Amino acid sequence: MTPSPQTSLQVLDTLDMFAKYLGRSDVPAALALLDKNASFISPDEETIFRDITGIGEYLEQKREQFRNIELMKLDVGAVGTVAWVNGYFSVGPDSTGNRIRGRISSVLKGTGHAWVIVHVHLSYVPDSSITKNNRPA
Repeated sequence: MTPSPQTSLQVLDTLDMFAKYLGRSDVPAALALLDKNASFISPDEETIFRDITGIGEYLEQKREQFRNIELMKLDVGAVGTVAWVNGYFSVGPDSTGNRIRGRISSVLKGTGHAWVIVHVHLSYVPDSSITKNNRPA
């Protein structure tokens, strides 16, 4: 279902802040945007975390992996106090100077005061290197 423009902006603002904090390696600030019972599926090992403690430990260990993360082409849907987002992300550059692209899906819930993230799934796209010109390698 297509959400209102206000809901879309609020949901996207929450995810943009999450990416901004990850990109700056500010894991505590990123975790503050998550529900305490949030789940997270990692892009590299497909590890599933089902609590904020595990998510925090993973993000601390992988902080360099998420440096300069960018979210792209996000599509928002919502019904009531539940919203979902699908799109793409890129991270990097890697050791060759290329960025790596992946997919993101996320679920958020409205608390009445803000939107909080309850689930994030990141997955790398095979052969997903993006050159400095932002073109597939």
